[in-house]
Amino acid sequence: MNKYLTVVFVAVVLLCAFAPTSAKADPLGTCIGICSFLYSGGGYSNIGAPFFSAYGINNNGEIVGGDPNFSQISVDNAGVFTMISVPGLQPFMGVNDAGQIVGSVHTGGTTIQAFVYNAGTFDRFSVPSASETFAYGIDNSGDIVGTYYNGTNHGFVDIGGVITSVDVPGAVATSAQGINNAGDIVGTYCATYTNC
Repeated sequence: MNKYLTVVFVAVVLLCAFAPTSAKADPLGTCIGICSFLYSGGGYSNIGAPFFSAYGINNNGEIVGGDPNFSQISVDNAGVFTMISVPGLQPFMGVNDAGQIVGSVHTGGTTIQAFVYNAGTFDRFSVPSASETFAYGIDNSGDIVGTYYNGTNHGFVDIGGVITSVDVPGAVATSAQGINNAGDIVGTYCATYTNC
């Protein structure tokens, strides 16, 4: 054996011998990759599905989200996972107390539509003149907030089918992310295009 190969072989063996044998233990249970948690009653618990990202929860404890590859979507209702597979479907983002769920679906090309999922039915919608519409939150009245793109990002609120833009004055981009039952809306905005 070549002396240089022997030195490399010994170095690799020594590095492997002193390398940690396992990753840091998961504090909430068995977790691989991305894991989701529930914080309730002053404590944390692992939701229990590897690679599941949780994005929304309602007052009944129903949790919605999806996997990081957007290939299958999960709904957790008191520990029971329902996998819903629809081509182009992205993670569920919000859920209200009636179990109505909002999210988005890639419908081909560059078109993305928002949807409301209710009792097995997907109702898709788009903001007029937008190539992309994303729904992120829904309140108990069925009012929906999200973001649409028509050359720049704008927030929107859909109240009874009437869509109104939500734009922070002076901002170059706005996204509406959540709505409560009082109609208060939260989101993000960019004051400049730098780091936006």
